[in-house]
Amino acid sequence: MYRMYKQFGFGGPIGKLFALGIVLLALGLLLLLVKLIIFLAWYAAGFIALAGLILLIIAWLLAGRKKDDSDEIEDGIHYF
Repeated sequence: MYRMYKQFGFGGPIGKLFALGIVLLALGLLLLLVKLIIFLAWYAAGFIALAGLILLIIAWLLAGRKKDDSDEIEDGIHYF
């Protein structure tokens, strides 16, 4: 890395500031990417939980309907 500084003339204070700026820019972009991933994961978790709740309600309603239907059928069946 030192050779790059010498070759491109980044050895002075302006070059060091330039290199520090590049490092900080890269770090900032990386942190923005991580924040975006966390943001998307937060909403994805909410949608998955909502879908699970909807499926549980549907299953509960269907189980209640099936139980009511089976009670009516069993009333008409005589066991020997």
